Amino acid sequence: PDTRDRERPAGFVAAVEAIYDAAPTPEHWPDALQAIADAFGDVGAHLIYQREDGTYGTICSPGLEAAQRDYDTGEWWRHDVRFSRSLECGAVARSDTISDRDIATPEEMKTLPFYAQFLRSHGLGWFGGVGISPDPRVGVALAVQRATDKGPWTEAELGTLSRLGRHVENALRLGIRLINAEASQHALADALTRLGVGVFLLAADGRVLFANPAGPVLTGDGLLIRAGRL
Repeated sequence: PDTRDRERPAGFVAAVEAIYDAAPTPEHWPDALQAIADAFGDVGAHLIYQREDGTYGTICSPGLEAAQRDYDTGEWWRHDVRFSRSLECGAVARSDTISDRDIATPEEMKTLPFYAQFLRSHGLGWFGGVGISPDPRVGVALAVQRATDKGPWTEAELGTLSRLGRHVENALRLGIRLINAEASQHALADALTRLGVGVFLLAADGRVLFANPAGPVLTGDGLLIRAGRL
């Protein structure tokens, strides 16, 4: 977080801290998303992305769990004009902020099933979103959902959401790198385990950090591991 972030209200700072806490531990993302929504005093937030088969994947905050179940089981994702139109206008690819006024006319918000049936049944009426790109091959959007009676998003609020979106993007990118690094480590360990020759990975002081199954078989005739050292 930079100096400008520290000058923001406490809710913004708490959201940034929660975002980076989730980078190495993906199971913390729902709480981080709730912290983002709390920064605006809204119901909840979610990350949404499009899978290769055309369906949408979503991670949501606790405040949106009931709506998310309905979204999935009721196949409301097929009618999600917010995300589909955000993709069509390029907002996600450009990492722009977007709100309902960019998506639908006032008349559409009264009549489109996604607004009139799905959102209204869960007490939701307005959203603010921003495109993020942790990986150039994947389009992801962060959306914050607010109650019907609170009113639409202001330009100032969308500006704050844009800054939070950049932090989410950085945290997701960091998370991807950590996952890739962990996968590489597991792949290396698996390869060394399968070798028929003994392999020892040592620290600078001689401590054994790793030994494949063939390694200990070699010990006992001039080659010893004593007090954890080779």
